[in-house]
Amino acid sequence: MSTQPEPSGFADIEEWVLQQVYDQPKVEHMTYTLYQQLDRLLQSKPSQRDVINQIREATGHQPLSAEERVEERKLTFGGVQDAVETLIEAGWAKGERQSGMDGVYFTGLKLTPKGEAEAIRRKRKRAEDAEALASASERAASIEGIVRKIHKKRAEE
Repeated sequence: MSTQPEPSGFADIEEWVLQQVYDQPKVEHMTYTLYQQLDRLLQSKPSQRDVINQIREATGHQPLSAEERVEERKLTFGGVQDAVETLIEAGWAKGERQSGMDGVYFTGLKLTPKGEAEAIRRKRKRAEDAEALASASERAASIEGIVRKIHKKRAEE
């Protein structure tokens, strides 16, 4: 799995790129445009510090102080290019290889039939995982309600 930042709901950049190309087959995808789209998406997400502090707050811990260092992961063009190359290497995508200031990049990215099948499989897996998470959250909330009732009843006794 990539050490680059992942968009929400996707395991890694490769999976995000795979789904972007699958969801928008008429768009002229290239490494540069995919990088720009993902960068905008990630900039709209909360920072690592914000996420950590939300978790700490939910678990009853003090938030991180301003002095505590939090490593913010940054998206790089090379990270997106690596993701595109991984898809090509796996036989899931194809494109025109170009060369520029940043080295090799691809234009005209399209999924192969094998890539389309993989995008569909992963999309279904994400939906199943989201459904399982929602179900588990619902069960946890139900159990929490039962525990509260028990505690309330005991407190009344």
